[in-house]
Amino acid sequence: MVQPYHWMLSKQLCSFYLLSLCISVQHLTTTNDSKINLALRPAYLYLCGILNIYIYRMNLFLNIIWIVFGGFFVAVEYVVSSLAMMLTIIGIPFGLQTLKLAGVALVPFGTKVLDSPTSNGCLNLIMNVIWWFVGGIPIALTHVGFGILFCITIIGIPFGVQHFKLAGLAFMPFGKTLV
Repeated sequence: MVQPYHWMLSKQLCSFYLLSLCISVQHLTTTNDSKINLALRPAYLYLCGILNIYIYRMNLFLNIIWIVFGGFFVAVEYVVSSLAMMLTIIGIPFGLQTLKLAGVALVPFGTKVLDSPTSNGCLNLIMNVIWWFVGGIPIALTHVGFGILFCITIIGIPFGVQHFKLAGLAFMPFGKTLV
């Protein structure tokens, strides 16, 4: 059955209004008035639950597109290069960082790159500098180039943003953790 255009448009706008409503209810629940807070808290939790379902579905859909159109091959390349680095004892830390890149390259949507809470500042800096000379800068520049290329089109902007995330991780992988 073909649905009318105005129904599809209203369905797409519904998620935007849901997000706006969730933010306004969150603002009202953070006020000091306990009556408003107690009355709106269930509505806020319900709206956030629905919004999380939409976000999960969109991340899943975009990850499938990413994997089909090249993400799988990029992840395989990172895994192969990490195995090659792990052949020597000196290369094991760098191979582990490349495995981290492989994880983000496989499913970048919904994956966050954060600073590690247990980072060893000076050691991470030294390892990142060594990483730059071993090959981190060309990897990061490649992802920046693909990010710019994807951001030229409107449809490619989400994929370009993921390449910029990969570029940041490829430039300084030590001291970062994936969530």
